[in-house]
Amino acid sequence: MKNIVLTTLLLASLHVTASQADSNKLVWLMNDFPPFIDVSGSMPGRGIADELVRYLIPRMPEYQHEFEVASIARAHGLMEQGEQVCHPSLLMNEDRKRIMVFSDPVFFILTHRVLIRKDRLDRFSAYLMPDGSIDAKRLTHDPNLVTAITERRAYSPSINAALEDVADTRHILKAGVQFNSPFHQLMSGWIDYLFAYPVEYGWYRKQQNESSDVVMRTIPISGDPEFILGYVTCTKGLWGQKVIEQVNAAIKEAGPRPSWVQKTVDYTAPEEVERFEKAFERNSPFLP
Repeated sequence: MKNIVLTTLLLASLHVTASQADSNKLVWLMNDFPPFIDVSGSMPGRGIADELVRYLIPRMPEYQHEFEVASIARAHGLMEQGEQVCHPSLLMNEDRKRIMVFSDPVFFILTHRVLIRKDRLDRFSAYLMPDGSIDAKRLTHDPNLVTAITERRAYSPSINAALEDVADTRHILKAGVQFNSPFHQLMSGWIDYLFAYPVEYGWYRKQQNESSDVVMRTIPISGDPEFILGYVTCTKGLWGQKVIEQVNAAIKEAGPRPSWVQKTVDYTAPEEVERFEKAFERNSPFLP
């Protein structure tokens, strides 16, 4: 009888120890999405969100920080299953709020634009508004203009609404997890347009050393806000809430212009930097 009691206590102790180890492990899910997340080398990499994670790690020493390369779709799946994981850079939407806890705003980004080859601009004239912006709904409903989107990726309000409204999606291709693929497809003429942040296009140009002979144009989307905010997210629940509270506390100590904001500027397309700085000065989420 005594041996049974000792064995039971030992097993209970081991279970508590294992639970504590699990609660102290923080797995960062990293999808290939430069310039926000760079998985091309050791992690955290060279991206904007990587800079944030690099800032957070020494300020959250009680956690064993680990990294897993995972698509956005896999991140959704793991959080739906209740796994104790976090993602360093996601937009907020109702579907995600169902399974995720969100931090205070951490990323300030100029909102999406339509990226088009200059030599094909005439194909889009029917969808241009008087103010020079483009009607995303009418654009995405044109079956003769092909684009590519990433599965489970969130876009701006106007783009999300337009994509949800398309019944026949054969002209809207599902891109793989490799970030550069849609840009290569656009440059090569395999697709006609792309929804992307100015900072995405800026990163792509830097990686290509801006050596391409193809001239691109970025066009604002009608009805969209000037900027969009990004967040750290963790699986919804007590564990995720605790991690996010610690993330928020660390962000407040970063000051009015955290290091990852400058990295955003570094990667933004040069012609968009002035617009970013003016928008950030008016709307910065980091001001006290």
